[in-house]
Amino acid sequence: MKTITFGTGQSNFGTVLLFFICFLFSLNSHGQKVLTWLSESWRNETWENSSQILNVYDENGYLIHDKYQSFNVTWKDQFQNDYINNPDGTAQQRITQIWNAPSNKWEVSGRTTYTYNLAKKVLTSEYEDWINPNWIFYRKDTYTYDGNNYLTKILSQEYDFISSWDEYQTTYSNNPDGTVSQAIVETGKANLLTNSARYTYTYTNSKLIMQLAEKWNGTTWENFWKQTMEYDSNGYLINVLNQDWIAGSWKNKFRSFYTNYGNGTPFQIVTEVWDDIGLLWKTDYRATYTYFTLGVDEHAFEKSLAVYPNPAQDKITIKTDGNNIGVKYWVTDQLGRQFLNGTITDKTTEIDVSQLSTGIYFIKMGQNKNQVIKIIKK
Repeated sequence: MKTITFGTGQSNFGTVLLFFICFLFSLNSHGQKVLTWLSESWRNETWENSSQILNVYDENGYLIHDKYQSFNVTWKDQFQNDYINNPDGTAQQRITQIWNAPSNKWEVSGRTTYTYNLAKKVLTSEYEDWINPNWIFYRKDTYTYDGNNYLTKILSQEYDFISSWDEYQTTYSNNPDGTVSQAIVETGKANLLTNSARYTYTYTNSKLIMQLAEKWNGTTWENFWKQTMEYDSNGYLINVLNQDWIAGSWKNKFRSFYTNYGNGTPFQIVTEVWDDIGLLWKTDYRATYTYFTLGVDEHAFEKSLAVYPNPAQDKITIKTDGNNIGVKYWVTDQLGRQFLNGTITDKTTEIDVSQLSTGIYFIKMGQNKNQVIKIIKK
C-alpha cells in the first residue's frame, strides 16, 4: 500500500508543523532515511530556528534513535525515542523519554510495541505510559489487510480510565494499484460507532493530486478542507495548496513549495499562509532536510578507521588515519542509554569497556551521532 497521511483539519500553524512531522516519518517508512529535519519560522524579515529532529541509524540503515528539540536562544531537548528493531529492520518497540529541565535529566514517558505480518505490515501497535513503578496500557491499534496486503481497516481502542473504551475506526477503500480511494473515520464506544470524517483521494498516474476531507453533520457529509498537489515533469511533488470550506466556498489556508534533490526527495519546503485581511500570501515557515545513506560518504568513514577487538572484553581500540582526530564519540546500548563518551585525540584511542555488561553496544560519532559502529561486549 502507498502510505497517505491523514488528518482531521488544516487550520493553524500547529497543523502545518504536524503535517511536516508526519511527512518526515512517511519519508522514513519509504526508505528515504531522513537524517535531520530543521524547521524555521519567518519573523522580522529573517528566518529563525524553531525546532529540529535528529535521527540516528545503525550500520544496517535501521532507525535506532530520534530526538526532537525546540529553539529558544539555544537548542532545548524536548523528547527522544529509542528503537529496538527486529532483524529485518522493522521496529519491535519504541521507548519515549521526555526531557525534565528542572532535574536536568531524561525521564521515561511511554513505549509502543509493534507486531507484523509476513509482509512486514504492522498488525498491532500497543501504547503504554510509564507511571512509576508500572507500565500502564492505554491504547491499541489493530490493522487489517486484504489478500493483496492493502490496508483495509484500522481500529484504535483507547481507555478513558473511567468507565470504558473509546474507539476510532478508519475503513479504507483501495484502487487496484493499492492507492487509497477513500477512508471513512468512525468514533464512539464499542458497537456504537458513528460517522465522523471522510477522506476522498484523486490520482493521476498513481500520483495523489487531491485529498478532500468531509465531516459528518448527523445526516449528511459536508466539505471541510482539501489539499491539491502539483508535480513537475519528473513526477516530483512541487506544490501543495490547502483550502478550508467556509460559507459555501473554498478559502485559501496555506500552500507549500518543494525544492527537491535530483532523485525527487525534498531538500526544502517553504510554506506560506493566506492573509484574509490583506488578501495576500505571507511567508511563514520552512523545513530543510538532510538524508542518511549507506553510500560513498559512509563507506569512506568506515575505511578511515578500524575498531578492534570486536567482540571485546576489557578494552576497544579505535585506530584512525588521522582525519577523525577531534571527533567526539559516545557508547550507548540498544535503548540509546549512554554509558561512555570521549574524544578521539590520537590515531589510536582506547576505550575501557570492562565495566559494561555483556551485550550489544554502539559507538556513535560525529556532531549528530550519525556515524554508528556496532560492538559486542563479551
